[in-house]
Amino acid sequence: VKVTTPVTFPLRGLNLGPYVTDWSRKSAEDIQRNGEKGSEDEGIEPPQLLYDLVGVANHIGSLTNGHYTAYINEGGQWFFCDDALINPVPEAEVSSAATSGRPYVLFYTRRRYSPVAPESSSTNGRGRDTRHYYRGDNGA
Repeated sequence: VKVTTPVTFPLRGLNLGPYVTDWSRKSAEDIQRNGEKGSEDEGIEPPQLLYDLVGVANHIGSLTNGHYTAYINEGGQWFFCDDALINPVPEAEVSSAATSGRPYVLFYTRRRYSPVAPESSSTNGRGRDTRHYYRGDNGA
């Protein structure tokens, strides 16, 4: 049986930082070592590993037969691809496709990291910047 449960997914800013193995392991070790009171790094946010959607492969049909289509983002413009037909579409169409149960594979690209933080950076009281910044991101 084909699973057609709709899933929600962001077009921009998917943050996988909290799920990074090293960060997750360190957080678990801090809780074990210090109990629920936290750690010496309390207040430091997990890294932001931001990803933006660049493509969606869709499947229409059943497990034994069907048809594939795709949405692709090229230079900020979304396109719908159906065999030899390629048409520009508004971003809202890609968002609404998420609830159709047709998205099969999502393709994300990671934002480029920029080590230069805005002047209004956030610190944890010890002078260390607690946020991570990406090109095109204002650090918020």
